[in-house]
Amino acid sequence: MGITLRQVEANDITTIKSWLANKNNNIWLDSMFREDAFDDIRIAVMFMKKSNKTYIYEVHGKMAGIVGLTDIDLNNRSGMLWYVLGDKAFARTGITTEAVKIFTKMCFNEFGLHSIHAWSVIDNKASCRILEKNGLKLIGRQRECHYMGNIYKDRLLFDITIEDFNKLYAI
Repeated sequence: MGITLRQVEANDITTIKSWLANKNNNIWLDSMFREDAFDDIRIAVMFMKKSNKTYIYEVHGKMAGIVGLTDIDLNNRSGMLWYVLGDKAFARTGITTEAVKIFTKMCFNEFGLHSIHAWSVIDNKASCRILEKNGLKLIGRQRECHYMGNIYKDRLLFDITIEDFNKLYAI
């Protein structure tokens, strides 16, 4: 598929900002991404924090989206996975699924994590499929915690351990 991951660079901030400001993306994200204005410095600091790892995924050198890990806990060797498809020309191509797979492998093999968790708003079927295709298991539901369009929505909670990942990919 020609997918590569690379760390976020300073010259990526404007593109990332536009992806996160897009209402079709940010309705599914935490409330900090649903504010009207994005500050370049705030975004840069978020990507530079040691408790976060954020990567651009590219297809044949063209930026497609971002995939990252937040709330990294080195003592418990865990973190929370998140991703955004920025360039909608790549929608429904499997690119984000593959980027999440590559990144999950990095999290376990390079960053030394033992478990990864994620959540998706219940109505975001595409995101749930991405998580499930990558071996994350549905572990629960956080009720009415995501305010969206004047309605409170549930979040579905997922996780995967290194053992699950290794079994899935016969590593």
